[in-house]
Amino acid sequence: MIADYLIRLDDACPTMNKCNWDIIESLLDRFQIKPLVAVIPDNKDKSLFLNKTNSRFWDKVREWNRKGWSIAMHGYQHIYTTNSRGIVPIGIKSEFAGIPFDLQRERIRKAWGVMLNENIKPEIWVAPSHTFDSNTLKALYMETEIRIISDGIALNIYYDGIFYWIPQQLWRFRYFPFGKWTVCLHPNTMEQKDFNQLEQAVIKMKKKPVSFQNIEMVKRKKNVPDKLFERLFFFILNRKRKWHCVNNG
Repeated sequence: MIADYLIRLDDACPTMNKCNWDIIESLLDRFQIKPLVAVIPDNKDKSLFLNKTNSRFWDKVREWNRKGWSIAMHGYQHIYTTNSRGIVPIGIKSEFAGIPFDLQRERIRKAWGVMLNENIKPEIWVAPSHTFDSNTLKALYMETEIRIISDGIALNIYYDGIFYWIPQQLWRFRYFPFGKWTVCLHPNTMEQKDFNQLEQAVIKMKKKPVSFQNIEMVKRKKNVPDKLFERLFFFILNRKRKWHCVNNG
């Protein structure tokens, strides 16, 4: 059995680093790879004001969609207002986790409306910094047609009774003999060496990354290997955080 890899590109917005996004789009097109793009519906995060506003941004999103790239709803405005870590405790700040349900529902409703108004109907949710809670999921269920989450730590896709979860475990390519692995990339901050590493990783792969649109959604619950892998993942993550704190005062 050969592992399946998926590529996710985060933080697409009208003020993104257009040069970097053009580079990665050209690279992926060359290898006929169709990624998931996490699009911020109404970006207000100043750290992502990297270029002048592209008035044709949504044309680009529709172009991605037409050629088979999957589009995800990436939060609402990408503004962090709490330090809650939510139910996937990778990030340490959040636009949603810890926020009252009614406000979360309003943000989800507005985000969904922005995308529908641009003739984009996302099927997948991507939370900024991975941080969201049970109220976020409830709001998504009530205000949108999204039933797939790109997040969670497991060895394969799983189902919680309402949502399918496509786990997101990697930020660069690593070899695994089995499972489904999402590699999350941030084109806005990538450097030439990062594009080179991506290209070499794809060239060396026995099987090119698969499209999110071609993934079979199986109603599979998390099993013991999934849970053991999740525990190991967060054990290593927390060890790295402690090391960083000790060595950075």
